Amino acid sequence: MKSVFFFSNGNTVFCENDKQIPKLQKSWFMMYVRFLIKNKINPEECEFNMSDGNKAVPFKYKNKWNWKII
Repeated sequence: MKSVFFFSNGNTVFCENDKQIPKLQKSWFMMYVRFLIKNKINPEECEFNMSDGNKAVPFKYKNKWNWKII
């Protein structure tokens, strides 16, 4: 059985037969940030509201995107 878990902190876990498969675990939040960039929207100009009430803040550091929860 394959299982996918989406967490409120923006991360994803993929398991097969109850074992994690790290190469298939991508941050769903960063996938969406890349989607915005592809559509010419600057993610730093957006407000990201997480389901737990926190806010996620994407930022560029050394020409790469990262993010934090505040």
